[in-house]
Amino acid sequence: MEKIVSFIANLINTQKQFIKDLKELKNHKDIMVKDDEKLIQQFIKKKAS
Repeated sequence: MEKIVSFIANLINTQKQFIKDLKELKNHKDIMVKDDEKLIQQFIKKKAS
């Protein structure tokens, strides 16, 4: 039970961090992307590097 709770908490924190990073990326001056699909691809590339 404890493992399930910590797993869910970890999932929620990961989602929060993802949203925070995505907002940060959207506000980045270098990247002027209107299309969300392109924005997500940029985000994934940034995380990978």
